[in-house]
Amino acid sequence: MASLPQAAKADEKLTMEDFLKNVREERLQFESEKQDKEKQKTEISSQQEEILKDIKYLDEEAARINEEIRKLQPEKTAIVRDIENQKQEIKIITDIMEKREKVISERLRTIQDQGGRVSYIEVFLGVKSFGEFIDRAITTKAILDSDKKIMETHYRDLQRKEEMEKELQTKLVSLEESEKKLLALKEEQQIKAEEKNKVMQALKKEQEYIEADLLNIEEIQALIEAQEKAIIAEMEARKPTPVPEKKEKKKEPLKQKTPIKQGDDLFIVPTTGSVTSEYGMRWGSPHAGIDIADGSGDTEVVAAASGTVIRSYYSSSYGNVVFVTHQLNGQTFTTVYAHLENRLVETGEQITQGQLLGYMGNTGHSTGKHLHFEIHEGLWDLEKSNSVDPREYIKI
Repeated sequence: MASLPQAAKADEKLTMEDFLKNVREERLQFESEKQDKEKQKTEISSQQEEILKDIKYLDEEAARINEEIRKLQPEKTAIVRDIENQKQEIKIITDIMEKREKVISERLRTIQDQGGRVSYIEVFLGVKSFGEFIDRAITTKAILDSDKKIMETHYRDLQRKEEMEKELQTKLVSLEESEKKLLALKEEQQIKAEEKNKVMQALKKEQEYIEADLLNIEEIQALIEAQEKAIIAEMEARKPTPVPEKKEKKKEPLKQKTPIKQGDDLFIVPTTGSVTSEYGMRWGSPHAGIDIADGSGDTEVVAAASGTVIRSYYSSSYGNVVFVTHQLNGQTFTTVYAHLENRLVETGEQITQGQLLGYMGNTGHSTGKHLHFEIHEGLWDLEKSNSVDPREYIKI
C-alpha cells in the first residue's frame, strides 16, 4: 500500500495548494494500486471457482454415498426380516419334528416289543440328516408301510430344516457384509464431510482476507477523498479574509469531570483519564498513538484543536472514529479519535478546539473502554508514517 506524502515539518512551508496537489497525486497512485488489488481479486476469484468445484464434487460424492446408504438400508431391513421369519419357520418345524419323534419312538418300541430283533429306536432316532436316514432305512426291513410314510415325512422336514438353516447362515453372512459395507460408506461419508469442512474453512478464510483487504481499500480511498475535500474546504474558508485567531471564542467541552489540561502549544488533551498504552512498539507492532482510559461513567472526548472533520464513521478496526485535519501555524496536522461510544460530528464539519466529538467507548478492535488518540504531522496514511508521540504536543 502506497503511503500518503509526509507533511512539512517546521522548516518546510508547504502551502495548502501543495498539500492539495500531493493528495491528488496520491489519489491517482491509489487508483493504480486499487486496479492491482482488483486484478488480485479476480485471480483469487478464479481460485475460489476451483475451490467451489471441489466443494461441488464433495457434495456429489456425499449424495452418492447417501443414495447407496438409502438403498442398502431397506436391503438390510429385508434381510433381518427374512432371518427372523426363517428362525420362526425353523422353530415351527423343530417343534413338529419333536412331537413326531415321540410318536415314532412309541411305534418303534411297539415293534420291538412284538419281537423285533433290531433296536429301531437306535436305528432311526438321533439321525442328523436325510441321507443318514435312508442309509439306515435300507438296512432295516421291519418298518410297516404306514410307519414308512411317517418317517419319510419326518425326514423331509429334517431335510427342509437343514436347507433353511443353510439359507439362514447365508443370510446372516449377507447381513454381516451389508453392515460392513454400510459402516465403510458412513466412514467414507465422514471423511468427505471433513474434507468439505476443510475446504469451506479455507474458502472462508480467503474470503475474509479479501473482504478485509477490500475494506482497507475502501477506507483508505474514502480517507484520501475526504482529506482532499477537507483541504479544499479549508482553502475556501480562507479565501475572503484571513481568519484571525479567536481563542476567547473557543467552545469549551461540556461538563468536564476534571479540567482538560492545556498543552504548551497547539493541542489540548482530548479527554480525562490515565494513559494505559504508550506510543511506539507494542506486542511486536507499532502503536501509532496513545490509549487513555477512564472507567468512571460517561467520559467526554473533545477536539484537541480546531479544524475540519475529514471523516466520521464506523471502522472495523477503529470502531467509531473521527479524523480531523488542522492548519496550525502554517502546518498541517491530523488527529484521530478511535473506539468512541458514539460520534457527535459529521464528515466535512468545521469544529473548534474543545468541541465534543463523542464519548469514550469500546467499539471496533478494542478490549476495554478507552480512547485511542493519534497525532500526525501531515496527512494520515495507512502506514501511519507521519504519526508522532502525542506527548510531544500535549501534557498528560
